[in-house]
Amino acid sequence: MGKVKKFMSSPLSRKKLSPGAKLFGAPLEAVPRVTDLSIPSIVKKVVDFITMHGIGHEGIFRVNGNTKVVEKMKTSFDKTGDANLEEFGDVFSVASLLKMYLRELPDAVIPESLHSQFVAVQEGMEHIRKDIVCKIQI
Repeated sequence: MGKVKKFMSSPLSRKKLSPGAKLFGAPLEAVPRVTDLSIPSIVKKVVDFITMHGIGHEGIFRVNGNTKVVEKMKTSFDKTGDANLEEFGDVFSVASLLKMYLRELPDAVIPESLHSQFVAVQEGMEHIRKDIVCKIQI
């Protein structure tokens, strides 16, 4: 885990998007980040918006947003690295923007080399859940 932390705190992780480069479709290593969290700034901005305006909505990631609004927000992020989500989007459109951003990443968020480890963790958690559920007296 030290390698990940070292990479995330490296100057590369704080790199700004070069002029003319697009945010959507760019590798994670090349996108602007929130330095104290080491996550892409677009992800933080979208998650903050959804947290503030969407927690009470059901199916935010299931229901598609307005395609034209999503495209406008995407264009704004690609041109300026930012977008006024309050002006552009409703919660469903902003959630659709996040889904689009993740879909357009050139590489998977979880590298294939780690898939088996994530599956093992999930399977271990399933076992723990079954143990806990069995303790409930109905």
